[in-house]
Amino acid sequence: MSAEASKLGRCNSGISGLDHILDGGFPTGALHLIQGNPGLGKTTLAMQFLLAGVPKGESCLYVTFSETHDELLAVARSHGWALAGIDILDLSNFAQQLTTEAKNTLFDPGDVELHDVTKTLFAEIERVKHRRAAFDSMSELRLLSQSALRYRRQILSHKAG
Repeated sequence: MSAEASKLGRCNSGISGLDHILDGGFPTGALHLIQGNPGLGKTTLAMQFLLAGVPKGESCLYVTFSETHDELLAVARSHGWALAGIDILDLSNFAQQLTTEAKNTLFDPGDVELHDVTKTLFAEIERVKHRRAAFDSMSELRLLSQSALRYRRQILSHKAG
């Protein structure tokens, strides 16, 4: 590991080859967006990243916008993993839960949903006080944000949160 990398601090990814390429892992205290087509392994990478923190006693949070809690457990089982020690916040059906409420408001349903998702998310972040977190998939949050600027602000607010 280079002297500069050791100053920044590194958080291992759970994948030794990737950690080698990244000079010890992901830089700590930063957001990292993993982008790719469906089926390329983003969810698996997120799980490995969180699972690498569990033996170290790090609190870990997995926020899912697209797959249900049961679907995540099935993915983990397919790899022979258990997600014990990882808090899971399942927001996969959040839009459905808010449909009735959104119909009864003067506000745009997207604004109401984004506000409620953000409120729920920050409450869980405060509760867990995680050391590691994974948000899967960000495309749902991008759709709720309705603009590139609001999406960027949402992402940055989670970093500060």
